Amino acid sequence: DGPRVIDFGIARAADATSLTGSGVSVGTPAFMAPEQASAGTVTASTDIFALGQIVAYAAIGAPAYGEGSSHAVLYRIVHEDPDLSALPEELRPLVSRCLSRDPADRPTLTEVIQMCHDIAPTPLRQGEDWLPQAVAGSITERLQLPEPAKTPPPQTAATPTPTEVSAQPPAQGVSPYAPTGLGVAAAPTQSAPATPPH
Repeated sequence: DGPRVIDFGIARAADATSLTGSGVSVGTPAFMAPEQASAGTVTASTDIFALGQIVAYAAIGAPAYGEGSSHAVLYRIVHEDPDLSALPEELRPLVSRCLSRDPADRPTLTEVIQMCHDIAPTPLRQGEDWLPQAVAGSITERLQLPEPAKTPPPQTAATPTPTEVSAQPPAQGVSPYAPTGLGVAAAPTQSAPATPPH
């Protein structure tokens, strides 16, 4: 019926050297490794633990360490063994090793791949027709579609900058507060004589 995707949380933050610090943890509690939950060193083995959690979840339909509050789940991850009783027999060696409490006891990625090859009833890599026909057909149709036209973004008109008006002193005899405009002219005023006439 097509590919399936399962989110197993954050293994390592891109901008962090450790997932825990100052009492803050990063990751999905149900899929965190014991070293993450206890502020230990995060290594490639941490991803192997998460992989074991994913395999168990996909096969059982529930987290290997049960459900509940984050604190309860993290406590079980650090101090208890996972419940793999409902896991298919052929998957137990792989999952139990991946979920080892000690990172040194977990398999490497190369060992995980080999164990998957050993327990798989059919070859893990098939031919070109491994996708369901409907999915493969949809991909083929999309690849044949023309590229969408790349139109440039609309250009915005530049905001005109106001022209500066030079501040000149008003002409002699003209009041600086005289109204100006269309059809309105500022009339000059006569200066009062210095001495009144006799």
